[in-house]
Amino acid sequence: MVLLRKFEYDDFILNELTVYDAVSLSALICQPELYSFIDGMPSSRSEALARVHRWVAGPLDPNIKWINVVIRHSSCDEVVGLCQATLVNLLSDSNSLECELAYIVHPQWQRCGLGKLMMAQFLSEYVFPLRPHSLVASIAPGHVASEKLAASLGLTPTGVVYPNGEVRWSRSLPRHL
Repeated sequence: MVLLRKFEYDDFILNELTVYDAVSLSALICQPELYSFIDGMPSSRSEALARVHRWVAGPLDPNIKWINVVIRHSSCDEVVGLCQATLVNLLSDSNSLECELAYIVHPQWQRCGLGKLMMAQFLSEYVFPLRPHSLVASIAPGHVASEKLAASLGLTPTGVVYPNGEVRWSRSLPRHL
């Protein structure tokens, strides 16, 4: 039996993604407003649902771990966000975990600090206990909200630009986290 973790903060609940979240999360990731800066909009609701089911199933590569956490508003149980971490073993030992971060906030909940709150809690409760050596994120230039959020988490732009135009941001972490 797998024990899933759940954390409550003020008006929000963070819990690990399960198949029971698939319908409400697939509705969120179909919101066209989310894709003004990022690629990857699902072409249909069924494609979004299939994507969520893949996230629940996890990666096929044993050197990769996914952490997907949904954020719900406690008063209405609505999914208002998603935090994601992809942890990659860069070497054969577990002391070289790189953690790629991503997040989305429901368009109705943007511009109120939810992204910063949920990512800070996500890192504290789900990511830092795994002791990654670095955090990285890919951010579209001009996406001010994501740039500010990344900076609030201590990430800085590296100068690396991916073919899709996104810029790599990173932060090295001390070993004692």
